[in-house]
Amino acid sequence: MKLLSKQKQWVQRTMRVAFDETLIGASIVLFVFLLIVAFVWAVLKGWPALGDVQVEFWGLIFDVLVILVGFGIIQYGKQRRDDIARHSEVIEDLKRWSSEEAKHRVLGAMRRLNRLGMTNFELSGAHLKNANFTGYGIKSIAESTLSSGGFWGSEELTASSFEEVDFSLLEARSVVFEKTAPMRMGKTILSHGPRATYKNCDFWGADLSDAKFDGAELTWTSAPPDSLEEQVDEEPDGRPVYAKVARGVFEETNLSNTSFRFCTFERADFRESLNIEDADFLGAEGLDSCVFDNDGLKKKIIQNSKRNPDD
Repeated sequence: MKLLSKQKQWVQRTMRVAFDETLIGASIVLFVFLLIVAFVWAVLKGWPALGDVQVEFWGLIFDVLVILVGFGIIQYGKQRRDDIARHSEVIEDLKRWSSEEAKHRVLGAMRRLNRLGMTNFELSGAHLKNANFTGYGIKSIAESTLSSGGFWGSEELTASSFEEVDFSLLEARSVVFEKTAPMRMGKTILSHGPRATYKNCDFWGADLSDAKFDGAELTWTSAPPDSLEEQVDEEPDGRPVYAKVARGVFEETNLSNTSFRFCTFERADFRESLNIEDADFLGAEGLDSCVFDNDGLKKKIIQNSKRNPDD
């Protein structure tokens, strides 16, 4: 289904570029029409001979192909590069601002870049609050860098802050949410450098496969509910009928090969997440405050988090 969806998006984007944003589509239609006329003419009157009017007609066909179609493609490529550069500058200039206007302009630029086929954004040092990526029409941030940590004493702010940001249903494959590690002496953690913070964020239904959160702080102010379901009725034979009344922040989230190394967690809800046993929690702290599908899984993940990093 995902493959078909991507193919559909590619076709829609190609049609939009060809017929709405450039003259490439109209030029190709004109080229095909002239080519059909030329072949019909050749079948009825014979193939072109030097000095024949038909030679000029064939020349017109190649003019359409080279000048209209060829230069249309070149013009679109240049326009696309200019648009990407302009929207990327908006993100770079405003991502560290915490104002509402900056947030809208940054997310708007990301949406327009998505329409141009770009997903790998550079958001290191960003400050976003009360934002919803898919709500702004952003479908993918695959291979983006949301925070690149930083070195102790570095003057450049590269650690990002995300508060109440909704990453739900977002394609976020191979995204670097953070990639810092603590200073250690043996098994003892001495201190952390600058690192990204994710407060009250929602990752429901997102594709986080191969993503990295290494060293990030992921915290939620409210404790997860005791159950995601609630009894709403009962069958005639007395059996209870349950309905979904809550949703975990990692519910239906693909965590295949997701790295949470040296993360600090507080009240994360991993119930009904996908491929969580494939995720790496080495050195993660605060897992005892988190909720998992069952106690056995929680115990296993905590044990794996305490393994020797050199193993």
